[in-house]
Amino acid sequence: MMGRVKMRILMGTILVSLFLAFNGLKACDIGVTGWTYCTDTIRALIRDLEVNTVTIDLPWPQAEPTPDRFRFENFRRKLRRASGYNVIVVTGGVPRRLSSVPIKREEIDRDGKWGIWDSLSYSLIARFLKYRSWLPSDPARWRRFIERLAIELKKNHDPRRTTINIWNEPDGTRINVVYSFYRMFVDTSEFLIGQLSTGDSTLYLRKLSDSCMEHPETVALVKRYYEFGGKLHDIDVCTLTVSNMLLTFVRDTLWTPEYYAKMIYYPAYRAAKKVDKRIRVVPAAPMYATFVNFKDRLPPDRNWQDLHWDAGSIAQLVDWVRRFWNTEIDGKTVREFADGITHHFYVPNRGHLVSPEKILPAVLDSLMGVYGELGILGKKFFYVTEFGFATWPHRHPVADPVYDSQAVYYSDFLRIFYRYRDRLNIRLVQAYRWCDNPLVSPRGDYYGIIFLGDTLSYRYYMENPVPKPCYYVLREFSRVYAGKNYLVPDSTATSGSNGKKILEIGRKIVSVFPSDEGLICLLNGKTDTLRIEGERSLRYLAIASDSQENMYVAFCGDSGLYIGGQRADGRWEKPGLIFRSGSSDGRIYFPTVCIDEANDLHISFLVENAKASHEIVYGVISPAKGNFRILSDFERIASAGERSEPFLGIMGSFPVIVWKERDRALAYVKEKDRWTKLWEVPTGENIRGWSVYFEPMGRIHIAWSDHGGLYYRVYSLEGREFGGVEKIASGDGITDLHLFECNGRPCVVCSRRERRSNPFLRYERNLYLAMRRAQGMQKWTFVKLKDGGLSSRYPQGVETGGWLHYLWTQVGYRFYGVRRDSVEIDVR
Repeated sequence: MMGRVKMRILMGTILVSLFLAFNGLKACDIGVTGWTYCTDTIRALIRDLEVNTVTIDLPWPQAEPTPDRFRFENFRRKLRRASGYNVIVVTGGVPRRLSSVPIKREEIDRDGKWGIWDSLSYSLIARFLKYRSWLPSDPARWRRFIERLAIELKKNHDPRRTTINIWNEPDGTRINVVYSFYRMFVDTSEFLIGQLSTGDSTLYLRKLSDSCMEHPETVALVKRYYEFGGKLHDIDVCTLTVSNMLLTFVRDTLWTPEYYAKMIYYPAYRAAKKVDKRIRVVPAAPMYATFVNFKDRLPPDRNWQDLHWDAGSIAQLVDWVRRFWNTEIDGKTVREFADGITHHFYVPNRGHLVSPEKILPAVLDSLMGVYGELGILGKKFFYVTEFGFATWPHRHPVADPVYDSQAVYYSDFLRIFYRYRDRLNIRLVQAYRWCDNPLVSPRGDYYGIIFLGDTLSYRYYMENPVPKPCYYVLREFSRVYAGKNYLVPDSTATSGSNGKKILEIGRKIVSVFPSDEGLICLLNGKTDTLRIEGERSLRYLAIASDSQENMYVAFCGDSGLYIGGQRADGRWEKPGLIFRSGSSDGRIYFPTVCIDEANDLHISFLVENAKASHEIVYGVISPAKGNFRILSDFERIASAGERSEPFLGIMGSFPVIVWKERDRALAYVKEKDRWTKLWEVPTGENIRGWSVYFEPMGRIHIAWSDHGGLYYRVYSLEGREFGGVEKIASGDGITDLHLFECNGRPCVVCSRRERRSNPFLRYERNLYLAMRRAQGMQKWTFVKLKDGGLSSRYPQGVETGGWLHYLWTQVGYRFYGVRRDSVEIDVR
C-alpha cells in the first residue's frame, strides 16, 4: 500500500505568486540560446530546466538569399520547435548585393589575364571589410525585411510572446569594422590581407604602402613574382584607395550609438510595430563593458584610438547607453518608444575562473545610475540575452577543473542577477549556449551547458549528450521562477533536524528558512520576510505552535539567540534577544523549541564558550501579551561535543533533552527541579545521521544511520528501557535524517548518496521516505521521494490529511535553494 507514492506538486504556482507579490519580485524569463537546431535527443534535456525562452537567429541574408525572394521555411520549422516558449529573434546583417561596403569591382586594379580573380579578390576584400555591417544601399529594403519577419512571427507564433532583437552586439560590429578598415586603408605598413585558393593556384592580396601605390612600375614588378613560403608564385595584387570623406565617416559616424539608433534600430522598430504592436522590439547595447580587452587592437594613430567601445572603462559603456537613449528621432528620444534593452556579459577565461563578482556589480551599479539619470530605471525591460563561460581549451570532462569553474561562474552570475532583478527590471536571463559545437571552427565552441565531446567523439555525444555541472546550476535557478525554490545564503538552510522548520497549524502548513534578506516565512498561503536590523545573517532556526495556533520561531544572529512570533491573526510580535553572545559565550547553534500545556516556550541550544568548549543550555520563555519574558534562568545542562544537536521534548510535565556526541548518545530529564541523566549509550563513530521525536505520553523515538543502513528503536520513559533495534533499509550513504510522527506512526525523510552515470557528477543525493506499515510493527517501506539535483539535503516533513509536505535544501556549486513540495501518501 505504502509503496504507491503519488507525486503531486502542491505548492508551486500559488507560492511563487505570493512570494513575488510580497517581495516586489517581477516575473522574469529564463532562457538558453541555440537549442532549436539541436537533435531531439539533445533538446529533450531542456524539459527538466523549466526555461521558458529560446533564441532563434535569423540573419537578413539567410531570409532573403535572392532579391525579393524570402525563404522562411527553416525559420518556421524553428518556430514550431519553439511552440509554447517565448521567442527572441535576433536579426541583422546586410546581403552582399545590397551592402554599401565602399569597394566596387571596378575599383580593383587587375591584370587582364587574371580576370577570374577579380570576383574572388572582391569577395575576399568585402569579407575583410565586413560587408554585412554596412548600411544597405537601399534602406527601404531593410524596413521591408523587418516587416516581412514580423508578418511571419504574427502568423506562426503568439505576438505577445515574441521579441525581435535588432542587430546583435552593435559595439562589436563597430570594433570589427573600424579595425579592418583601419588596417586596410590607414595603416601605412605593408600588410598581407589574406589568401584564397582557386583550384591549383593561390591568390594573394597584399596592401602596399602609399609610396608603392604612387609608382605603377613597382606594382607591376610585385605582380609578376612574389616570394611566399620560400617559393616564387605568380601573384595578383589589388591596390586600394579611399577618400578622406569616407575615412572621416568611418572614424566619427559609422556605428556610433546615434548611427545605430537612427539608421538601424528605429526603422526596424517602426516596421515591426506597423505589423503588430504587441511584438516587442529591443535594441542591443554594448556587450563588452569591462569584460573584454581589445587594447591590442587599438591603432597607433591618435585620431583612431578612441573609437572602440571595448574595455577602456565602465564610463565608455555608460557613454554608449546614455547617447543611445538620448538620441532624438522625429522629435522624440529613443527613451519614449524602445521596449527595453539587451546586454551580454562575459568574462575572459582560458581554463581559469574570473569571477563576475569582481566585475559585474560595478557594471550594473553604473547602469542603474545612468538609467536613473535618464528617468527610465525600472520602466524599461532589461534583457540579459547572453552570458556564459567557455570550457575551451577542451579536455577530458572528469579530469579538467574548468568544468567546475564554469559551474561556479554560473552560480556567481545568477546570484548577482537575483540581487539586481527588481532594481533593473530584469526581464530575461539567458545562457549562451545550449550545447557545445566542436565543429563550428577549428578551435570549437565550448560555451554550451551540454557536453558534446571533441571532434573525434562528436558523433557519439550527438546521441549521448551529457549535461555539464553548470546545467544543474541553471536548472536549480530556473526553479526559483517556477515557484518551487527560494534562494538561500548557505548550503545548510534546513539543516539541524533537532529544530523543526515545517509544521501544520490549523490544517495549514507553515515553513521558515533563512534567505539573503532575512527569514522567509510561508504561512497560511502568505509569504513574509522577517528581518532584524543590524544582523547580517540569520541562521539555525526552529519553529513551534501552541494550542491557539500562534507560531513562534527561535533563531540565531551574530548578537545571540532571538525569539519571535506570529499570532493567529497574522500579526508579528517584535523579535526579542533572549540570550546574548557575550565575552564568555561564543556562537550559538542548533536551537530547538517546544510548547507546554500552559503555552510557555521551552528552548534548548548548543553554546560555544570562550575556551572553545561546548555546553547544552536550556530555558523557559513566556510569550504572554507580546512580551517574551524569561521565566527561568538559562541553565547549563552538560558539556557536549562540537556538533551536538539537542532534541527537546515535553513528556507529561517533564522536559527531556537528547543529543548525540561523537561516539555516544545521552538523555537528560528534569524532575523535581533537577536535571538527571536518563541514559547514556555508546553509538560508535560511524553514525552518519541521527534524529529524535517525543511522544507526549512517554516514548522517545530514535532513528540513525551508518555505513550499513538505516535503523530505528524506541525508549520508554515509564519503563526506563529501550526496545529492540529495527532495520529500516540497507546500504551506505543515508544521512540527513528527520524523524516525525505520521498519522500515529513513525516516519523518516532522509537523503541518500548514490552513483550516477554522468561523468561530471559521479554521485548525487536523492530524497527518500521511510514509513512503518500498518501491518506488523516490524515492517517498513523505504521509497525514493525525490530525484536530487546536484545534491538534495536536510529534508523535513509534516503529514496532514494524507499528504506529506516536505522542505529541503537543494545544494549546488555555491548556489543554494530551499524547495518545498508535497506528495499524497497512503497512511491507512
